Amino acid sequence: MYILIGGIFTDWVLAHIKRFFGIDWFTMGRQLFWVRFPDSTKRLESLRQFCENNQLKVTIANRVPFTDEGIQEAFRLQMSRRTV
Repeated sequence: MYILIGGIFTDWVLAHIKRFFGIDWFTMGRQLFWVRFPDSTKRLESLRQFCENNQLKVTIANRVPFTDEGIQEAFRLQMSRRTV
């Protein structure tokens, strides 16, 4: 499945119809999700401070080459809820 963040005008019309009336007119395997990030400014500021103070340690689970196959593998891992 291809995941699109955002969409064209008609995608948003279909998303409104689905959200408010429960009618799904998206083609099979496609839809637009509503995403809200309330209070994200405070959380992003905290993350920025952690990074600047070297208090954030990142563990890399997998490294993949920057090739077509590597990118496909990275997306497969991401969709399986694994971090890359």
